[in-house]
Amino acid sequence: MLAGAANRDWEVSASPAFLAEQTENQLETTYPQIGQNLRGICLVNQTRKLTSMDASSAARIVVFLLTLQAVASAPYYGKEIGQFSTRFHLVSGTVYAVDETTVMIRGFNYDGLGPDAFFWVGTTDSPSSTGQPIYLDSSQSKLGAYSNAEVVISMPTGQKITDFKWLSVWCRMAAANFGEVIIPPGFVLPAAHDLGPLVGTQHEVSAKKVVILDSRTLRFEKLVYDGNGPDAYFWAGVTEIPDENGFALTWREGNNQVIPRAFANETFIVKIPPPRTVYDISYVGLWCHLAKADFGHIKINGSELNVPASLGTQGMDYHGQLIGEFVTLDHGVEGTVYAVDQRRIMLRDFSYDGSAPDAFLWAGVSDLPSVIGTPLYLDNSREPLGAYGDSVLVVELEEGTKITDYKWLSVWCRTFQVNFGYLNISASLSLPDKYNLGALPTKAHDVKADAVYILDAKTFFFVNFFYDGAGPDTYFWAGKTVDPDANGFPLIWKTGDNQIIPSGTVFSGENVTVRMPPDMTVFDITYVSVWCQQAKADFGSIKFNPDVLNIPPFLGRDEMSELPNCAVMIDDEFQASWMVSGSSITVRLSGRVAKGQYLAFGISGSTTRTLMDGSDVAVVWEKEDGSTGVVDYNLHSKQQCTLRGDERVGACEDTAFGGTENVDFVAYSDVDGIKHFTYTRLLDTGDSIDKVILTDQEMYISWALGSINPDGRVAKHIKAPLGDVKLNFGSASSSCPPFKLTLTPPPDRPGWPKQRINLEEELRVEIGQNGGKRGYESVTGKVGWGIAWYVNGRLIPEIHVVRGVNYTFTVFGGDDPDQSARYHPFYLTNDTVGGYAQQTEDEKRYVAIYSGPHTGPYCEWKVRVPGTSPDQYNNFAEYKASLVLACDDPNAAGTTFSWMPDANTPDVVYYQCYTHRFLGWKIFVTDEAVTLQPTTLPRVEETQPPMMTTKAGADSTVAVSLMVLLTALLASLTCQ
Repeated sequence: MLAGAANRDWEVSASPAFLAEQTENQLETTYPQIGQNLRGICLVNQTRKLTSMDASSAARIVVFLLTLQAVASAPYYGKEIGQFSTRFHLVSGTVYAVDETTVMIRGFNYDGLGPDAFFWVGTTDSPSSTGQPIYLDSSQSKLGAYSNAEVVISMPTGQKITDFKWLSVWCRMAAANFGEVIIPPGFVLPAAHDLGPLVGTQHEVSAKKVVILDSRTLRFEKLVYDGNGPDAYFWAGVTEIPDENGFALTWREGNNQVIPRAFANETFIVKIPPPRTVYDISYVGLWCHLAKADFGHIKINGSELNVPASLGTQGMDYHGQLIGEFVTLDHGVEGTVYAVDQRRIMLRDFSYDGSAPDAFLWAGVSDLPSVIGTPLYLDNSREPLGAYGDSVLVVELEEGTKITDYKWLSVWCRTFQVNFGYLNISASLSLPDKYNLGALPTKAHDVKADAVYILDAKTFFFVNFFYDGAGPDTYFWAGKTVDPDANGFPLIWKTGDNQIIPSGTVFSGENVTVRMPPDMTVFDITYVSVWCQQAKADFGSIKFNPDVLNIPPFLGRDEMSELPNCAVMIDDEFQASWMVSGSSITVRLSGRVAKGQYLAFGISGSTTRTLMDGSDVAVVWEKEDGSTGVVDYNLHSKQQCTLRGDERVGACEDTAFGGTENVDFVAYSDVDGIKHFTYTRLLDTGDSIDKVILTDQEMYISWALGSINPDGRVAKHIKAPLGDVKLNFGSASSSCPPFKLTLTPPPDRPGWPKQRINLEEELRVEIGQNGGKRGYESVTGKVGWGIAWYVNGRLIPEIHVVRGVNYTFTVFGGDDPDQSARYHPFYLTNDTVGGYAQQTEDEKRYVAIYSGPHTGPYCEWKVRVPGTSPDQYNNFAEYKASLVLACDDPNAAGTTFSWMPDANTPDVVYYQCYTHRFLGWKIFVTDEAVTLQPTTLPRVEETQPPMMTTKAGADSTVAVSLMVLLTALLASLTCQ
């Protein structure tokens, strides 16, 4: 390896100083096997002198150090057993013991010409026909041809590598050995390594033991930590003692690996990020990065280790049963197709240019693709295929059909009846399905289950599971040893990182879903068990051979599918599920919402009723670009997040009030039109802005459904509780009915025609309900806050004014700045969204104010009956009749001001709220009075004044009207 690296051609183009810096950086990441002395001060000091060297000398040193690092970070495959002896058919390769039941063959070669050859193991002194085959998959097919391949095989169920004397490539038909490797007598198999107890130095850190399960996996048993470190991590590095040059280990899903909470005798898995392994580190422990403080660590001596290799994500690359690859005919169609299960098909690396007018995935029963086929729709929209490049698609067949009912899959254009690409489906294809491991036998504590199913590559399902709850330290458990032992690891049966089955938790015939940890699948284990780690006792287990499984892949479409508690917020529209685990709670909000719409859920602002003001909620939504927003919010008051002097008020993120973001995103999925957002937070975050979630009593909650403003913040809710809502977060269980499957979602009702004011010189402005999608959003194309300006009783009308004419406005927008939700100074501006008081100084540079801000007494058009929706009304007139004008002082006169547009006034200006955004609309300014066209004409673009006619007479009006109609007709003909 050294020679290979040294003989590479290196182009030296960097400066010596730059190379010196890079060399020192490489020293900082060089692994300990290279020799800790290389990282000494002398070499670092010498490296710094590279600035005086020539570039080629510096480059040679960099190459040398990179080569050393390459040696240090060489992959670990397990303990070498030996080399295949080559007898026939070019058999060769290096054989490693990955663990006690798994073999990896590296650089494996075999020409594939043997008529009936298999991997073969036996106990005779040399290979013979009395051995037994090892199959690579559920098809039990003979070996094909291999060239410099990597092959992983498992021993027969219940047997170790050392139960055999040899591994051979054996031809049953010819009774011939094509090549073998002898398993040495006394060969010591890789096994988990107990590092001993973790003795902490700060913050009560301790652990009963830390065990290396494999080259990238450690298990901390009975870990204790007080949780008070400001920036604590599981940490590893290469130095003699821990320092800031180490790196964080992975102990939970997601990118944020900081430890946010305390641990009280908990057991869980910690992973070393690839490409490093335990052979590349000299310690592991807990470290506070902010304080540069070691809370406790254990040293690791790689020369003493003989641990199993981590094969990483061998099962994570499992996509189901291969059907085949597309034959490309046109439009760049290509991709690989898998059977996910009986009815679902996965297309991977799928490409299609999307340029055909009416192309679909198409399946049929004729011998070749034809017009007689069945379209396979990707979603409920049933739209033709768009453009795809190296994409992953999952499509489901109709109810009552399965993949092998069809002979082919095609990309087919219905309009031109053309096949763009296809593949054949074999009638003998073995479709993936759940796998029944059988009944779980009882060994202790009344553990049993009628059946344990493997549902997919990551999921077990225990049917009618019983356990008396008396074990002191019990887990759903898995591993890769022949028999269950202490060197396995916990499986995930609840949300959270502590997967212990608490003492006293009894199962009496429940169905339980259990999942593999992150980056692992059922192909990485050989048994599943109910195990007591303290007593080192197997309460009940089932062994299996992962190589024979033909199961669905895990699609990652949902997180832990069942949380024990659920409550309905809105029937068939919004549900909240949760589970408390130790000091944290996991919440999943599920809703029938579109992109840009949010779900909010949390603790009420009052301890005696449901009150939106002061609520502590999490807000979740899918953004227009497909990413996910999960934000910790405080609903200070029912208004937009805005500034009142130097103070933030309204519905704002916690960070806007000086708090911290204490909601951690876990997962998102969209299944059958229902969006599911899962997050976790501490019951008591320690943040003064957050409310403590209690588990020993009922609590009043707040929830809401609404839209996200263009500025990325919540708009006023569309739906919210009409009465008090209480939940007990500590309840044992509660459930929700399933969402109904809606094949075609009901269309949005059309927006109301926009309203106009023309030739009116007296204008009264008040606040009122904005009409949601049918009102403000339909007119402006923007999401509003829930309220908007009413002018002369009309919802955000277009106002048409003439230069040189004086207009009088009477304002009823509120005049008390201490009631910011009812304080809406009125002003005229060139700004399309308003909210001048919220803008930065840089933003204000581009804003012109033509009049205002003007305050006045408060009047608002309010809903007479809470809970009514604009969708209940056929038109705005009906909706307006459902509102009532409520004024703080019905006898108060509004504040009046006059405004006369002149030659310097732009053709389009806006009336807005000075303190809040998205409340107003347009004023069109012309030199002469206009007669407007009917409001049914298409809406005029924002930058253009409306179509108009002068008041010169009826003839002019008719002429221009005819011109408008002619223009529209010509446009229609041209566009066809």
